[in-house]
Amino acid sequence: MKLMSTINRISAWVLAVSYIIYMITGFDMQLRFLSPEITSLIHLNYLFLIAQTAFIIHTTYAFYLSLRKRKKWNYVGKSLLAGYFALNLALIFVYLTIRYG
Repeated sequence: MKLMSTINRISAWVLAVSYIIYMITGFDMQLRFLSPEITSLIHLNYLFLIAQTAFIIHTTYAFYLSLRKRKKWNYVGKSLLAGYFALNLALIFVYLTIRYG
């Protein structure tokens, strides 16, 4: 359990940093105060996968802890968690399919 808690903490920090980078590159796409080619490449191509992976890890672990804490860790809770995880993986798959064809 300590390993999962550490992974969750790391994913939360990765998510926070990627959000800040997302905001900076998004503003730069509008205002053009940095190099437009590099920031567009970071914002549109690379940052989504990093942020979405960190988001999946962080929220799935929080969802798991919430279910365990409320004594809802039965078949319904496990299927909800599996469905949530599967939908997030499907989002990444759709993104990769659209982006890289």
